[in-house]
Amino acid sequence: MKRTRWLTRLSCGLVGLSLALGLSSCAEEPAAYYPQAWIDYPSGETPIQLGTEVAVISHGFAHEGVAEVVLSVNGEPYRRDAPPEAGTDFVSLRQVWIP
Repeated sequence: MKRTRWLTRLSCGLVGLSLALGLSSCAEEPAAYYPQAWIDYPSGETPIQLGTEVAVISHGFAHEGVAEVVLSVNGEPYRRDAPPEAGTDFVSLRQVWIP
């Protein structure tokens, strides 16, 4: 009986130790190192008329510099623009879209 308790405690301890070591070795890079892009205008709630020009204001960030910003509509690339200053890590662009 004492031997069974000892083995149970030992096995639980080893499992806990292996989980702790496994989780501590899975550190991810901070999110700041991943390229990011977002649209400031228009928001998803802004009504848009078909056939009229819409100024899309977007931003992009890449730790090693932004090469281009691609405006996609329904998953399809609509327009590609290079930032005014090549290699800048943060850019703000105004792109025209006609729905």
